[in-house]
Amino acid sequence: MKLAENERRAIEDDRMRRAQIWKGVPADHMPPGATPAAVMLQASRDAKPRRTTPLKEVLSNSGESMTYHRLPSTDEE
Repeated sequence: MKLAENERRAIEDDRMRRAQIWKGVPADHMPPGATPAAVMLQASRDAKPRRTTPLKEVLSNSGESMTYHRLPSTDEE
């Protein structure tokens, strides 16, 4: 009975570990003439969260408070 529990735990641990491995970019997503390294770097940049505009933030209706974006200061003020 204990052996089956250990085996089940090992299988689950292996499944979790494999789920964390980055799969890369599929070959059919490679544009002609692009190097695989360039495509993977761009995919990594695209996966990072980007700042949203105040309008998109308000229209998202997420319930979170709005981010305050200060206007740039000038020497005339």
